[in-house]
Amino acid sequence: MHFSTIIFVADLNIFGYTMREFMVDGGTCLVAVTVGVVANVIGYKIMRRATGEASIPKLADGLVAGLVGLLCFLLGLTLNDARENYIRAIQSATEEALQCRLMYQDFSVLAKLNDGEKSAKAQSLAVEYVQNVIDHEWPQLSESTPRLNEKAGILLTQMRLALNPTGGTFLSTRTWTGLGIVEHLRESRLRFAMEQSPSGFWIIIATLLAMSCALMGSVAPTKMRLVLIATFCLGIGIVCLLIDEYEKPYGGWIAIDAQSIFLPSEMSEAIAPK
Repeated sequence: MHFSTIIFVADLNIFGYTMREFMVDGGTCLVAVTVGVVANVIGYKIMRRATGEASIPKLADGLVAGLVGLLCFLLGLTLNDARENYIRAIQSATEEALQCRLMYQDFSVLAKLNDGEKSAKAQSLAVEYVQNVIDHEWPQLSESTPRLNEKAGILLTQMRLALNPTGGTFLSTRTWTGLGIVEHLRESRLRFAMEQSPSGFWIIIATLLAMSCALMGSVAPTKMRLVLIATFCLGIGIVCLLIDEYEKPYGGWIAIDAQSIFLPSEMSEAIAPK
């Protein structure tokens, strides 16, 4: 169920992949490979001094297995947490879009029943809110310092002012409650955008990677051996990039597509084409 939802709302954003992002991602992989290869060469130079001790290579092999296992465990745990946060962000955005759709429909009905002018104004505000989320708030959430768009909050307040929660109708009460849900989900959206691994975590990962590759230096670093170590480090770097992409649900290669979530047919017709 989660898989099909992700495919629908998070197509690969290849054309939105900037040169800066390419350089950062490529640099991350290059750093991982460099750290591993350099650490292996340094480890060999240190460990070759203990060639007379037969137990050293066996001990090093055991430590390598333990450190690599710990490294993979930490990355796997972090990747799982990042993916769960990504899926929760999709579910939250989907629920917010559903509430916006219900409010749009309720405002349309209320405009025909009573308070026609106010309800019609609220309906246009709902459309403007959705457009603001797509055009402005979503890009702001993908910035290095995520933030909500101030105008979107103002539009929600204006919709509240246009409503009469004591009007006695089920629709007015449901719409008032829906506004509260949208405000809560909007704050959740900001929290999802800010949930990222601290810099200290990546320092620990780099240290474990360097230690693992250094302990592999019990054997002379031939060209083929260095290629294999570089391949292992490249794989670790790619996993780190995947974690980073999952931790940026509103930007990057697998960003959630706000337009496909927030624009059902009845609302997309109300938004003027650009």
